[in-house]
Amino acid sequence: MSSMKPTDSCTPLDSPPTRRSQGCGQMLALSRQTATYLNKQTSLQPQLIVVSPLRRAIQSALIAFPTQTPMTCLANTPWICHPHVMESANGNKSEFVSDGAVLRDMFPGVEFGLLDRWVEREFAGSVEKMNGKEKVP
Repeated sequence: MSSMKPTDSCTPLDSPPTRRSQGCGQMLALSRQTATYLNKQTSLQPQLIVVSPLRRAIQSALIAFPTQTPMTCLANTPWICHPHVMESANGNKSEFVSDGAVLRDMFPGVEFGLLDRWVEREFAGSVEKMNGKEKVP
């Protein structure tokens, strides 16, 4: 695991989890690869992009698929947030999840209906109850 100084990050260390400089570099490298392989010449285009409700995961997907972003994609590739693709260990999620309304404001064009229904069903509509579970170290 690399040590990261506050000056090395894309965002302050006390802010919610987002992409840090190393992760940003990795996503930009992936972005170049997707641009090479997912284009009109190869006829390879995603038909659906599914993302985790973790902010850093959505940010990674947006960076990795820059020509398929929900607000700019001419192919209208749907983006959906699915709570079951969120990383976890031993049944505990690894990060705090933001409320669907907050995520909608941050990431317009991504569909968060599945997240909203899951939070309502599993946590009586309270993201705070969901985030109350122990965080994986």
